[in-house]
Amino acid sequence: MDDAVLFHLKMLAHTVLAPVGAVAVLAVLAALVPVRYGGARAALVGLGVAAGMAVGFGLIAGWPAVPPVDTAGWLVFAAIAAALLFGVFELVAVPPPVREAVRLVLAVGLAGLLFVRVGPQLDWGWTAWGRWAVLPAVAAAAAWAALEAAARRGPSAAAPAAALLGALGLSAASLLGASAKMAQLAGSWAAVLGAACLIAWRWPALRFGRAAAAAAMLPLGGLAAYVHYFVEVPPAALLLAGCSTLAAWAGVLAARRGARPLAALLLVALLAALPAAGAGYLAYRAAQPAQPASAEDAALQELYGF
Repeated sequence: MDDAVLFHLKMLAHTVLAPVGAVAVLAVLAALVPVRYGGARAALVGLGVAAGMAVGFGLIAGWPAVPPVDTAGWLVFAAIAAALLFGVFELVAVPPPVREAVRLVLAVGLAGLLFVRVGPQLDWGWTAWGRWAVLPAVAAAAAWAALEAAARRGPSAAAPAAALLGALGLSAASLLGASAKMAQLAGSWAAVLGAACLIAWRWPALRFGRAAAAAAMLPLGGLAAYVHYFVEVPPAALLLAGCSTLAAWAGVLAARRGARPLAALLLVALLAALPAAGAGYLAYRAAQPAQPASAEDAALQELYGF
């Protein structure tokens, strides 16, 4: 077989087939749980999403050491920790303020771990830590909370569909920012969310709940902060990619108006695709080399000094 064909088959297996397979295995286990234990089912679906994210990272970027040598490896541990913690929240009633505090601590903690080596080396002050770590973490936590709330109030497939488009926007922005590996990783995580979307749509009892939203949104938010600093993806592009997740609320509104699940899902996909495409466009514009000044502009600059 041709080497190019083998290369593309290997990329397909690493990016899509293996991560989606991990989701499918946990989804089958969740389906074996009696329907009356809905929280346990949702927790297993969340673990499936986390497993898919971890497998995709390991096959694309390499399996992280403990503790990770490359700080990006913390994304894997974040996905698993979020799935476990919010899986417990699927089973045990927890006051909303406690849940939101845990969400914020996880988001800020992950951002801190991603820059735990860069910050001290560059002698970051409070302003730098706030710009590169805290503000992106707070934005990611807000998008995560919005997606989770939409998943609980609307069609279950709408939330992973919106997150899927957001991940694709992040992938496009990373690729145009000249990081093929990060783009492939975000694309792999989009495939995981696509599998979760299909499962939630075809088998509504296997819903995309708190644990799945946590396993998806925490590492995606961390990856956005990572590529913002290390790949220099414009913040506006990342904000647009994050706004794709808000389209899940269109599914909530459509369901309340009596729309069919498929129609609500298509509406969510359409609305989420717009900011995702905008994220790719802004990253493309930022990646373009500056145009050389014309002879007339050069003469004016020399004459007037501007």
